[in-house]
Amino acid sequence: MFFCRFSHLALSCLVLAGAAQAKTSFEVSYALPEKKPSETPIVYIALRADSKEPVKTLSSWYSPPYLLSAEDTDRDGKVTLTLDENSYLGLDGKLPNKPLKAQAIVRLTENWPVPGVGFDDLHSATIDVRFSEEEDHHYELTASRKAKPFKPVNKGRLRIDSFRSEKLSQFHERPTDMLYTLLLPENWDPEKRYPVLVYVHGYTGTYLNYWGIFSDLGTENLKDVITIIPDPNCRWGHHVFADSEVNGPWGAALTKELMPFIDKTYGGAGPEHRYVTGVSSGGWSSIWLQVKYPEHFAGCWGFGPDPLDFAHFQDSNFYEIKSFYYTEDGKPRPLSLPIMRGKSLYYKDMAAFERAIGPGGQLKSFAAVFSERLDDGSPRLFYDEATGEMDHDALKHWKQYEVSNLIKTQWADNKDQLSGKINVLVHEQDLFFLDHSVRAFEKTCQQIGCDAKFTYMEGQGHHIPEGQLDPMFKLMKKRIQENPALDRAK
Repeated sequence: MFFCRFSHLALSCLVLAGAAQAKTSFEVSYALPEKKPSETPIVYIALRADSKEPVKTLSSWYSPPYLLSAEDTDRDGKVTLTLDENSYLGLDGKLPNKPLKAQAIVRLTENWPVPGVGFDDLHSATIDVRFSEEEDHHYELTASRKAKPFKPVNKGRLRIDSFRSEKLSQFHERPTDMLYTLLLPENWDPEKRYPVLVYVHGYTGTYLNYWGIFSDLGTENLKDVITIIPDPNCRWGHHVFADSEVNGPWGAALTKELMPFIDKTYGGAGPEHRYVTGVSSGGWSSIWLQVKYPEHFAGCWGFGPDPLDFAHFQDSNFYEIKSFYYTEDGKPRPLSLPIMRGKSLYYKDMAAFERAIGPGGQLKSFAAVFSERLDDGSPRLFYDEATGEMDHDALKHWKQYEVSNLIKTQWADNKDQLSGKINVLVHEQDLFFLDHSVRAFEKTCQQIGCDAKFTYMEGQGHHIPEGQLDPMFKLMKKRIQENPALDRAK
């Protein structure tokens, strides 16, 4: 699962409260890489009033930094930034009247959604700044600190590596790698074959967030299983392993390139012993992959999946609502239950931050997967960034990615390949209203005779509770025991 650009009201606040603040400017310089980036570099000034380093908070929905941004269209390694309509000044639309910590960030990595984290990205040291009404301020920063480079790992049972995808490289017209973390079975024997578990992270998760996942899945459960966490990130956000016009053929690359490579290299037992699970956007990926590529997986367990039915997109019917930002009675449209100090998250606030970010973010993640590709390579947004007005015409392209529609059209032909494989689990009250679309999806499955299994877990939540994956691991073990041929040489 998944943070608007300003509405006219917020823009008014900026103009009225921030006219004097516009006197503050930042000049950012950085060294251009030897290899010319295929995407225009984007330069940011991230500001915080607390002690956190701004570059480390750009993926936070709950406490994002104030943000200025500008493209280095000249690609000369020097950009001047001032407050403008693309700046994110928090929920109030104005900067606090107190000292702030500022940091310059340069986005150079072509296929990563969060600025400052991509392997080629740069950032500066932090400096103290003020936005004053009495005098102009000009600050100069040099972004010379590089993000951590990719580092393969081959230690014990752990592997961290990359795989060059021909399909993705051809689509993007440049070498494109799929990153992954893999945990081998205990006492791994290269002459044996093992079941494979694919775990897909939710939004903001990466291939490096692995020990917590291994722990949640249960170290005992993973003793005789190859577990792989393929990275779900791309320039526009979480690609959910769908084949899209903007992000490219990530689903095909996973099923037809990476997984056969894993089977051949590490002894995976093939599609009949391959399972997929995940939470949130990863939960959606799990169900999508099983339904879209039924012959490639033996079962899916999707937890709290992103909307499976767009007439129940969290708490809204996307086909009918007029405003993405506001409900019919004029209140801000929430995307969550009150989970942040008793407060909800709202679409218009998330969209405002994403406007400053540029490519990337949860909302643009949805657009990059579901929407058509525009001439400049960007996705067609499904809402107007300034007003929040819905673009219902854009949603026509979404229909092919609506899982409830996909199961309707494919169940008759793929019943034998899908029967008994689909497991959908969600809390009775999902923190992001995702139980609504699960209930709608269940009704669709009942109408067409699909035997998908639905589990509504007690209370509120958005995670995998302990023990909920036990049926999957029992099934994996049972099928292996029934097939002694798996102990033979590959």
